[in-house]
Amino acid sequence: MQYYHFVLIFTFIFVIYGQNTQWCPKLPIHFVINAFGKNKTTSVTPRCFTIGQCHMTIITSNEHHIINIKQNERNQLLFSSLNKLIIDSYEINSSLIFSSVSNNKIINSTEISTDNCYQTIIKRHTKEQSQSSSTESIAITFNSSAFIDYHYQEFLDYPLRLSVRFRTLGRISNGVLLSLTHRKSSLLITPFIIIEHSNGKVEITILQLDERKVLSTVTTIQCGKNINNDNWHWLQFEIDQNGIFTVVVDNDSRTSQIPTYVVLSWNINALLVGDTRRLSSDIFQPFIGYMSDLTFHDEHLFESLTKQKEHKLTRFQYDSQHIIIGYRVAFFNLVTIDTPKSYIAFSERENQNKNHGKLDIYFLFRSYVPDGIILYR
Repeated sequence: MQYYHFVLIFTFIFVIYGQNTQWCPKLPIHFVINAFGKNKTTSVTPRCFTIGQCHMTIITSNEHHIINIKQNERNQLLFSSLNKLIIDSYEINSSLIFSSVSNNKIINSTEISTDNCYQTIIKRHTKEQSQSSSTESIAITFNSSAFIDYHYQEFLDYPLRLSVRFRTLGRISNGVLLSLTHRKSSLLITPFIIIEHSNGKVEITILQLDERKVLSTVTTIQCGKNINNDNWHWLQFEIDQNGIFTVVVDNDSRTSQIPTYVVLSWNINALLVGDTRRLSSDIFQPFIGYMSDLTFHDEHLFESLTKQKEHKLTRFQYDSQHIIIGYRVAFFNLVTIDTPKSYIAFSERENQNKNHGKLDIYFLFRSYVPDGIILYR
């Protein structure tokens, strides 16, 4: 009899302990909850995850994706279950980003801090919860000729900070995301910091003008892995006036330093997003894919793209070309080969190509005849 009571007590303690620890797996870096659908009437079985010392439960009903942080329900987030919900976890920043997606477009995004299991809303955008004080998380589609040229009337102060979410198109291996530049005019732009994705990593190239006024590389640093996998990734970059710079890609980070005299020789007043042909360089490839949540110099730059000029709050002026506001299918330039004698020829300028010796070809095609040569080298 005594033994029987002991077993009951032990089992009871085990169950209580199990409830407190939740027996939950670690939250993946990128987690997707599908839309629930209008015709369903029952809830999906609750799921739970751990984020550091925090616990998160997810319940999907016919109306909402319900997110609870911590073990009580005082801190709760609601998202329409008619939309897909994407949860991105960033351990470096102790933050989570919740993005509602409808028709392949991010319609709103909310970021929270998970420090000490407290849920603190960070700067932005729950359209479903607050219409008056919220802003949408705007996704921009870039094709091979799209760009945004943000420029400032004066030189920018240090430290320079920027962050952006990005997603490549398919498995394209190279493309410049951002360039910090000196802009004298729309046709005269000198890059000093180039941030690109290259062979599955983010690569930062630091440049300076030498005595002959020719650009030369000071240093190159890589961060992150497998970022050209057609998923969203988070990039942060910061550099101070002493030349110390840090780059963070998802859960990976790198810190390095360049000489102070290099920083003092710069006169950065612009940020170029996308197409690199405005740099008059064949070395770097343009970005093809999607970007969202671009923040630079404490301003959310993409927000100005959807506002009329009289309502813009940014201190930056900008020019743009061929960008598509919204999450759309990124595309290349369309060419029609309409006769048996038509062709396109490209020459490889290997002396100017940083990836010389490698052949990286990516294109879509549609045929109207049963056979024919597509490409030869």
